[in-house]
Amino acid sequence: TCFVIVFSLPLRAECGLKNEQEQFIQKKLNSGKYSSADEVIFEAFRLLEERDKHYEQWLRDTQQKVADGLAQLDRGEGLDGESVMARFKSQVVRMLP
Repeated sequence: TCFVIVFSLPLRAECGLKNEQEQFIQKKLNSGKYSSADEVIFEAFRLLEERDKHYEQWLRDTQQKVADGLAQLDRGEGLDGESVMARFKSQVVRMLP
């Protein structure tokens, strides 16, 4: 079986799939969860979009945390590395049996 995806929005493109991708789609169809290759492809796009949104949110959150941390350092609220490591080591020692 050979699947070819044809997009017919304002954009029109054909996309040939690799053998492994075709087998994956066929496996999903055989599972009974999907009734067409289109459903499998649309679900894949939905999940990709969801993943991208999560990544974008993670990136914004991370950038904000870095900005907050830099602002704390500018205000003199930072800790030196030796103090941080000493505190970390003491916590690890307390966790040991």
